[in-house]
Amino acid sequence: MFLFFFTTLEKYFKLKNVLIKGEGMGEMRKYLKIMLANLLVIFVLITGFGNADLEKPVFEKGDYWIYDITLYNYYANGTQYVEGLGTLKTEVVKRDKITINGETHNVVILNNTLRVDYSDGTRETSVVTRYLDENTLAVLKEKEQSTGTWKVTEAIYDPPILYYNYPLSIGKNWTINSTVTFLPDGNTTQYIAFCTCIGKQNITTKAGVFRNCYVVRRVEPSYVSNDTYLSYYFAIHPDTYICFFEEYLTNQTGGNILMSYANLTSYSYSPGKRSEKTPGFEMLVMISSLIIIHVYLRKRR
Repeated sequence: MFLFFFTTLEKYFKLKNVLIKGEGMGEMRKYLKIMLANLLVIFVLITGFGNADLEKPVFEKGDYWIYDITLYNYYANGTQYVEGLGTLKTEVVKRDKITINGETHNVVILNNTLRVDYSDGTRETSVVTRYLDENTLAVLKEKEQSTGTWKVTEAIYDPPILYYNYPLSIGKNWTINSTVTFLPDGNTTQYIAFCTCIGKQNITTKAGVFRNCYVVRRVEPSYVSNDTYLSYYFAIHPDTYICFFEEYLTNQTGGNILMSYANLTSYSYSPGKRSEKTPGFEMLVMISSLIIIHVYLRKRR
């Protein structure tokens, strides 16, 4: 497409002498129209298809998201009841460098602070610090402190866990298969999950309505029994990041039992000021060219 455009442009300049002499205006107008058509197509390609996928978010220190959390449980007869209510705050702490197994990584550090009041009168508080690879946002490691002794538990993921495989597009799927090493005792386990971007959906939250959110489903083995698994649904919007998520316990026949959900209540995030994929100077040139050629053709009529 770009090659054809510049070939047409070359022919335009070859005809400039004819134009000066007042001859060949029909031929000149022909090539100008072709150039205009090509610029329009290129403009659509850049602004349309270029934005079809959800690009990787760019986090900065001070960004945060606060969610209302609802946890459910079920009586033996299947009746649902609210087991706990709480809040989750995710905050970008800083960018830094960390070393894991002798390898240095540039990371974005997030704190996830969860406070839950349970129906039995107890309260749980935990802080999970998550270290994300700056380039992919894959999780390299996590540290958790929880109510009580506040003993620090650290988990290292090899390879890093890619919860969201950007850029996201509908139908895209990927598998997580990571060895988890717990420190300081050195015990290991395997974490496996299957992820799919299943579509787009309008999501209503306490923080507002977010249209055309990308919905990612993550399925992983259940802690309840071998014949069930956990299904997580995350709604991601380019202007807010994650605005809603749900957790279901799913059986082999596809029956879903809602276990928990999170509803965005407030946030501070301005991705438009720091996009990693902007047309920039090239787009400015395209738009300027469209305007100039359009004005020129109108004047020659």
